[in-house]
Amino acid sequence: MTLDKYQARRKILAKRRVTPVEEQQAAALAVAQNILSIHTAADDVVALYSPIQGEVPTEHILNALQAKGIKVAYPYAMINGSMRFKLFNGAFASDDLGIPVATGDEVQPNIIFTPLVAFDRAGNRLGYGKGYYDKALEQLALASSRPIRTIGLAYSWQEVPPLTPALHDVPLDQIWTENEVITCQPKSR
Repeated sequence: MTLDKYQARRKILAKRRVTPVEEQQAAALAVAQNILSIHTAADDVVALYSPIQGEVPTEHILNALQAKGIKVAYPYAMINGSMRFKLFNGAFASDDLGIPVATGDEVQPNIIFTPLVAFDRAGNRLGYGKGYYDKALEQLALASSRPIRTIGLAYSWQEVPPLTPALHDVPLDQIWTENEVITCQPKSR
């Protein structure tokens, strides 16, 4: 049976939009506990995201990373479909799509937390369908001399049966939910 991505996206987004703030915050706290086990180096740059439409909140992860002295960046989505990352310096502005973004210098993160609409255990993610993250991850992998680590943040109920990835889809290394850390199959980029 093939998963109808359009129907799955619509159903999960509808549920996420009505997820109570208390449930979102409880999940955010549980997910943020995983940051304690992540190994970072002094020169790492970790990309978070500004949550929209009920995505798992990231402020607890931001606080934990800042407490460890780790540089944090946020994506900047542009109308032309590309995405860059800017260093967080304590201030936000809005990108071309109206999403809050950092205002610091442009950087190339090597650890990237991504939002997602749905996921499977192989690390395939279903996003909003525009391919912003897939394109950005490919560009970062090509431009970086270091491996890029990708971690999707989701509620456990966003898991779906195995997805059939498109050729341009970039699978995730891990998925963090409020209940578990899923380490996905190794892949090469």
